[in-house]
Amino acid sequence: MARGLRTKTMVAYEKTLEQFRAFLLSRLNKDDPEEVTAPDVMQYLQYLRIERDNGNAALNRQVVVLRNFYQAIVAMGHLMPSDNPLAHFPKIKATPKKLPVTLSEDEIERLLDAPSTDTVLEYRDRAILALLYGTGIRASECAELKEENVDLDQRTILVTGGASSHYKHTGLSTRHRR
Repeated sequence: MARGLRTKTMVAYEKTLEQFRAFLLSRLNKDDPEEVTAPDVMQYLQYLRIERDNGNAALNRQVVVLRNFYQAIVAMGHLMPSDNPLAHFPKIKATPKKLPVTLSEDEIERLLDAPSTDTVLEYRDRAILALLYGTGIRASECAELKEENVDLDQRTILVTGGASSHYKHTGLSTRHRR
């Protein structure tokens, strides 16, 4: 379960499992993962939905973590595959995503032109806004950029930070080159 996961993901998984265990102890008086049944998992998800006001995406994340946990227990031989309470657990339908509010071209131009160019810092701010808009990289990825990761001749950036541990190249338009 831990292969290839970032530290923050592992911490979130651990928190999910601790929360599940606390629910089992306090509500069902169960401390052994091998005693858990599919109805117990359903009760936990109902608790999250009703008392914790979790949406479908959050519930699906919980199910993924618990499913991985129980698959690991089965793989280690501590539980028979037929006793896995999440073996045939259905995916919860995702709530339809709302479309994001977007800016008009005029609003984007005003945003990009907002920082003055009187000082070096203002030039930097304008460049950052243009880079974020023009490439679609995340703010965290922008913050992690290093000079050696920018190739102005090829008009590419090697992005190393952000949500995934993978590297990716993104293009720079001629507008961002200046």
